[in-house]
Amino acid sequence: MSSTQQPAETASTAPTLNEKSSGVPADEPKLEEGGTPAAAPKPGMQVPDGGWEAWSVVIAGWLILFCTFGFVNAYGSLQVYYVRALEKSDSQVAWIGSFQLWLQFSAGLVVGKVFDEGYGKALVVGGSALYILCVYMTSLCKEYWQVFLAQGLGMGLGLGILFLPAISVIPQWFGRKRALATGIVVSGSSVGGIVFPIMINKLIDSHGYAFAVRACAYIITGCLVIAASLIKFRIPGRKHRPAHMQLPPPDFKSIMTHKTYWVTIVAIFLIMWGLFLPIFFMQVFAELNGIDTNLAFYLLSILNAASVFGRIVPNFLADRFGCFNLLTSVSSCAAILIFVFPLATSKGSIIVFALLYGFFSGAYVSLIPGCMTSLSSNFGEIGVRIGFANAIVSIAALTGSPIDGALLGSGPFHWWKPVGFSGAVVAAGSVVLFVARTMHAREKGTNKV
Repeated sequence: MSSTQQPAETASTAPTLNEKSSGVPADEPKLEEGGTPAAAPKPGMQVPDGGWEAWSVVIAGWLILFCTFGFVNAYGSLQVYYVRALEKSDSQVAWIGSFQLWLQFSAGLVVGKVFDEGYGKALVVGGSALYILCVYMTSLCKEYWQVFLAQGLGMGLGLGILFLPAISVIPQWFGRKRALATGIVVSGSSVGGIVFPIMINKLIDSHGYAFAVRACAYIITGCLVIAASLIKFRIPGRKHRPAHMQLPPPDFKSIMTHKTYWVTIVAIFLIMWGLFLPIFFMQVFAELNGIDTNLAFYLLSILNAASVFGRIVPNFLADRFGCFNLLTSVSSCAAILIFVFPLATSKGSIIVFALLYGFFSGAYVSLIPGCMTSLSSNFGEIGVRIGFANAIVSIAALTGSPIDGALLGSGPFHWWKPVGFSGAVVAAGSVVLFVARTMHAREKGTNKV
């Protein structure tokens, strides 16, 4: 970053993220096209972009995503168990996992506002306590409605409270390395998706469901305690900020009339609607096609292992080429892979599919926060933009997997129906995302967005 010092700013000249769309004076610090700072922010708003404190926040965010979204990524293993143990259809069981995802995204509307008011630490501590409690309660469940309340509602609410602070704190600590730091944080969900499916499958077979979930709860408890201790928020609550750290309040009229923002939301909605088909149903698909049970158990872990690289490598490239450019490419690849999913009926083909889909779906999820940051006009509205978008996208997360389960049927299974639906909506979302990318490029006057 530049070491040039500038006069202390006032609230009326707070740093902006998108000069063209906000109409602020030309001497305000700009972002590079990928959504990262092109010049040093003014005093009080400088970001460390490294150092122990900054990277300890990345570790905390990684642990939170490992415990929350990582456990959600293991739901495919629980899907198989619940269908058998609870004697419910795939569509009914899918509602539990999709309800978790819905709460993760829908809670963002309220959580984003609370976060922007400076209560990030309280959100992390409170969300961790609720999430840990509900994981232990899930281990005691024996009926469908009990699992729905403990895992779907309770854990989903805790997930919704924790997810946004873990992601939105990154811009407070990183500028040029923001996309890379975000990718590292989000990779925690991939590692969780490797560890938890193996634990669940192996321990259910050897010690039973209750012990398997409690074992996961022990790990989650330790990780979230460490995360709550490490995470730190640089920007205090609005009422307690000194003048040089004041951010302009979110301009809701500007946000709600930002066409590119709305087109981006439509694109993310469509893609999220179909993205989770292989993640939730791959193990079921493998077992129904006669693939060895032991390999079927490991498919989710293989997929999530590949998504570790998918969440880090594209984010590293996004700092150079732009988040929107990368997001459009990886979502298009995910759409193609969904259409070829039914062809992966041998050991070799389904392993290759799991590796490829893990990489591209993981990249998609991790690039979204960077795109939302790039669309924001100042730091004060990042949480609101992400929270509002998540609230709308939550409807897709809620309904996507149950629709896939209903289209699949209860036997004989018609895989072409859910594949056709999911592939079509992800492909359509990729086209809409390209439109949003083109609009944003015109706003910023460059193709590097």
